[in-house]
Amino acid sequence: MGRYRFADYVFLGSLAYISFVAFTTGHPIPVLLMVAIGAWAAWKYVWKPARQQQIQPLVTKAQAARDVGNAKESVKFYKQAIAQQPKNPGLYVESGQVKLTEKAYGGALADFKQASRQTLNNPGIHLMTTAAHCGLKEYQKALTLNNEIINANGPQAFMGYLGRGTVFIYLRKFDRALGDFIQADKLKSDFFLTHCCLAEAFCYIGELGKGLASAEKAIDLMPSLGTTYLWRGWAKYGLGRYEEGLKDCNTTIQQDPKFGKSYEIRGLVHRAMGQLELALKDLERALKLYRKEGLDQFEAEVMEPLAEVRQALRKKLTDTE
Repeated sequence: MGRYRFADYVFLGSLAYISFVAFTTGHPIPVLLMVAIGAWAAWKYVWKPARQQQIQPLVTKAQAARDVGNAKESVKFYKQAIAQQPKNPGLYVESGQVKLTEKAYGGALADFKQASRQTLNNPGIHLMTTAAHCGLKEYQKALTLNNEIINANGPQAFMGYLGRGTVFIYLRKFDRALGDFIQADKLKSDFFLTHCCLAEAFCYIGELGKGLASAEKAIDLMPSLGTTYLWRGWAKYGLGRYEEGLKDCNTTIQQDPKFGKSYEIRGLVHRAMGQLELALKDLERALKLYRKEGLDQFEAEVMEPLAEVRQALRKKLTDTE
């Protein structure tokens, strides 16, 4: 059937029949139906595809620039595409994701809000909006946003628990984060973002077996999401499976080279493997990224292992002299 669904053929067949009745009887009701449905069909099957085809080269260029790390060029092409289709939520989401990766949280937040106005109750957009608020250190705004969804107690309450749990991770309240993620999983099971969040929370509180199981589940559900591999790598590191953990960390860094946590965990893996120079490089990189974002709470957790690696390297240098 090509690019059309069965429902499309039924619809077009109905339009043809109504048109036939309208032309043969001249009755005003079939004529009005023919005009109204015909106009809608022209929008759906002619105008809309033509508009999509018009912006596709810009989207392709934006995605290509994003893939090679040229965020500025990618955002420029998305901006041009949005100017042509300002009511296309997907364009705002993709543009916001690029800005979020580049830590341009204000611009990302504006894009996600635009997308939310046009696509209500989308959990992915909601979590990215929460992440942007947290990046701006607007923790109270993020908590309020998610509490409102939870208090509404509707079918989308799971989004509120996922979002609030994410805020608690930033606030270093890991037990409360885990409680929210577990509640989200009860409301909507087999959702990849829930298992990704559960994996992170389990790793933070030291329940590495559960963290590994959640990460594996998330990867099964969404194998293209690089962050999930980091939580699996963290769990494997904690369980002494260093080579496997290193491979997972590399996968995450390849997808997002500006995520400080990836370098922190990889640095710990290198340290455990006795690769002190590589550990030092990764931990210093993690510290630099945390400081650049002003994430004091994450910066603090790097300081102790970094000091230990530096001390071990000094000792190693002294022993060889």
